[in-house]
Amino acid sequence: MFYRCLNFCRNIPLKINSFSFKKQKGSILFPVIFLTAALLLLGTVFLRGSRQERFIAKSYTAKIKAHYIAEAGVEAALSLLNDQPDYFLHYPEIEPVYIGNGPAAEYFTLEWLDPGHSLGYKNYYTLVSRGYYSPAPGERSAQAVVKIFIDIVAQENGEENKDTEGTDIVVYGFYGY
Repeated sequence: MFYRCLNFCRNIPLKINSFSFKKQKGSILFPVIFLTAALLLLGTVFLRGSRQERFIAKSYTAKIKAHYIAEAGVEAALSLLNDQPDYFLHYPEIEPVYIGNGPAAEYFTLEWLDPGHSLGYKNYYTLVSRGYYSPAPGERSAQAVVKIFIDIVAQENGEENKDTEGTDIVVYGFYGY
């Protein structure tokens, strides 16, 4: 019986690699479609990631510009405080000050808080500068806030200023973050 089975198996012609794409028309179409879909999906993922990175970079740039605009507001306030020390006592808030002439909206606002104010520091005057930057209409804008603590002391006029009356306001130092 074993020999009979062996002879039978010998008589079966074995055809290795008998499958041919020439006989099966359109059989290459499915692997090509699958490969194209995979490459399209991979390209979409990379494109979406690069668009997201670009959005993050633009937002970060706008935030940095807003911060420097707020710092410019602080410098303008300190300059104004040196020229007119009692200015902020009479005008605690200043209208927005616009910077530049281009299409971007760049401006800062200043707010002066008395000691003990709920948003300020209890021992010092607080100067709050808010910087705003909007690259163009319709694009996302950014805002930054810089606070400075200022120690202001009123002094009586000294011997050298006997001809003027009243007190002078002197800025001794500022501490900011």
